[in-house]
Amino acid sequence: MRKKESGAPNIDPEFIVIIASAWANSSGIGIGYSWDGERFNNRNDAIRHGMKLRGSDDFNIGQTYGDDLVWFGWMDRRINEPEETVSEIAKEIGLTFDPRWYALEYSKAYGHPKATALSEPRHD
Repeated sequence: MRKKESGAPNIDPEFIVIIASAWANSSGIGIGYSWDGERFNNRNDAIRHGMKLRGSDDFNIGQTYGDDLVWFGWMDRRINEPEETVSEIAKEIGLTFDPRWYALEYSKAYGHPKATALSEPRHD
């Protein structure tokens, strides 16, 4: 797979709706994540789908390159979760995670990488 100068793959990004659900049982409390498998070519279509699924704005949007989750947020606002958290979300919904792509800043509408990264990749 060829990569763009930004380091992102030379494929079109897709957007998905991620549903967070709180849970509690005798072993503790937490948040689980799910995805219905639908992919969209632009953020607005994903947002419309989320509104249809939930009847409200109580959902998150993810951006993918292939099966890698590269962006996690609410509507068009990035939620700056630690890489470890986003990696866990990706795993829970059946995707993979690459921290090199997570550090990039993406256009809001169509998800293509912008020229600058949010920060240098972390190597913790």
